[in-house]
Amino acid sequence: MAIVLVSAVLAIAGAAIAWRSLELDADTNSLIGADRPFMRLYRSFLEEFGDLENLYVVVDARPDGGPLEAEDQDEADARAAVDRLLERLRTIPGLPGIRGRIESREQLALSTRAMEIRELEGLVEAERTLPLIAEGDTTGAIARARQDLATLLARGVLLDDAARRRLAAGSIAALETALAAGEAGAESLADAPPARYLTSETGRLHFIAILPEKDFNRLDAIREPLAAIREVVDEVRAEFPTVEIGLTGKPVLQADELATTDRDMVRAASIAGVAIAAMFMVVFRSVVRPMLAVASFAMAFGWTYGLATLLVGHLNLLSIVFMLVLVGVGVDYGVHVVARYVEARRRRLSAGAVRVVMRTAVPGNVTGAMTSSAVFLLALVTEFQGLRELGLIAGGGLLLCMVAMTLDLPALLHLTERRGRRRDPRPAPSPLDPVETVARRRPLGRGPDRLLVAATVGLGLAGIAAAAWGLRFETNLLRLQAEGLESVEWERRVSADSTSASWFGAIVADDLDDVQRVLEAAANRPEIARAASVLDLAPAPDARRDAARAAFRAAIDGDDSGAVDGAEFRR
Repeated sequence: MAIVLVSAVLAIAGAAIAWRSLELDADTNSLIGADRPFMRLYRSFLEEFGDLENLYVVVDARPDGGPLEAEDQDEADARAAVDRLLERLRTIPGLPGIRGRIESREQLALSTRAMEIRELEGLVEAERTLPLIAEGDTTGAIARARQDLATLLARGVLLDDAARRRLAAGSIAALETALAAGEAGAESLADAPPARYLTSETGRLHFIAILPEKDFNRLDAIREPLAAIREVVDEVRAEFPTVEIGLTGKPVLQADELATTDRDMVRAASIAGVAIAAMFMVVFRSVVRPMLAVASFAMAFGWTYGLATLLVGHLNLLSIVFMLVLVGVGVDYGVHVVARYVEARRRRLSAGAVRVVMRTAVPGNVTGAMTSSAVFLLALVTEFQGLRELGLIAGGGLLLCMVAMTLDLPALLHLTERRGRRRDPRPAPSPLDPVETVARRRPLGRGPDRLLVAATVGLGLAGIAAAAWGLRFETNLLRLQAEGLESVEWERRVSADSTSASWFGAIVADDLDDVQRVLEAAANRPEIARAASVLDLAPAPDARRDAARAAFRAAIDGDDSGAVDGAEFRR
């Protein structure tokens, strides 16, 4: 009784400690040891640039896969859907970053860094007319152009080349602005540039990048924002039936994977537990004894949760499946104990049967548990942090299952049957009788047995040869996902359309010269589909561009009220 009471108290205490202190770590980065060199680099990257693992709303402008024209109605519908999505998504709390367009002010802020240097210097030469154009004062710009042209005609031969270029550039800029103002759809410097949508290389797919707030102390780290985003997507999808809208990206793929894993793990563990208990009862033709084994296993389960809390403190995406290991292996120790107890109980009282169990079943259970546990504990010498934690929890849990079946199960059997009498010498057959009968009547060594052994060895060798020939390591994580997941299907669609996959690798260069060398090296690697850098947005700064940008800022300094935002240009 004391053994059972102490075990029950420890099991309850372990479960209580786990409920209070055991955390869940859903961050996939935690599966990799922090001491790994590439992981240290990645942590530095996160500290420098922050979290860049966006989820993506994808709008397919041409679901049938046909060609897409620039002015196609499908393109207009896709842009309207993106605008509607942005409007709705920005009302959801917990979404600190939403990007679906490059707005005018953002383009203006980058323009003097990105444009050709000759174009920038040409604008600087129009410094007399530039402030008027930026204000949208076409009349004033034309008047200024007339003055400059008059100066050129009257005194042009007396001016130096730089002065003549400035007067001519201002006049030309004013005339271009006036002509653009009179043409429908024409653009000029006085007009803010239109927003540019984030699209794939083919223009078919439009993207909205969303950075949700993540809580890695729970398996569904983005549950609330993801549910809200999916609700918005469903509503907008109904408004724009001519386009298709989906959701993908690493956070969504992970959320779907975790939901599937968690659901299937609980379902598999429950089914396995019920099936094992049912088979236990059928084979032993009893309900009480199998249920005592299940009760002992439940105690070991509580101990294991307490052990995980004290030794590790959290469960990661891999170690959370330890319960399946225990259900599949831990109950086996109870099968051996009950089988030997039933056999010994034929001619002995309960106390004597327990002694037989301790002499026969327990040594085998101890040996089996130690060898199985050692296999899991060997994971501690690996470099994969997720496997280390799984090995420690599962290995320790198997040893605790063996302890429970060695101490608690015999004690429970004795408590429930200690007042029973010795059974008749000729009771109903034991579950072990068929095996013992075959062992007595079919000694090994005969011809059919040798043929069976040879066939078994041959099949094993054939399996090894087939594995060596055709077995391969699956590196495509999308193929490990459940079939029919929306996030997986859209990730495949994005990859099939172009090289615009939502996953990427990052290389941090110390200076811009290194960036160019990395790009050249990446272009020579066939496994790298696409390499992009900051140089795709703007060339490397130099003294000539810095001087031109300073002159440009001086030309429009103090002008913040025009159609073109002077403050953005000055940046």
